[in-house]
Amino acid sequence: MSVYWACFEVTEWRDIPKGMIGFTLPPNDYAKLTCTNDTLMRGYSHIHEWIEEMGMKWKRNACTIEVFYDRSSRQGKAEILVPLASCHPQ
Repeated sequence: MSVYWACFEVTEWRDIPKGMIGFTLPPNDYAKLTCTNDTLMRGYSHIHEWIEEMGMKWKRNACTIEVFYDRSSRQGKAEILVPLASCHPQ
């Protein structure tokens, strides 16, 4: 099961519009991959392969983050941040 949130980063909790909530991601170590909107799914395959090759583990109970810079273009920059259970290879 997946939950997908549309978020916007703010510097302070103030004037939150009605119907919206505030949410803070706890600190975590992440593996990060830059791709495009069009290659996002391949990006997930690559980053999870890399995590495994490096002897690290995906922290499944933490939030994976996707950052989109231009959703109007298939070639728009996107980033995938996968939370790590440990940033030190085992």
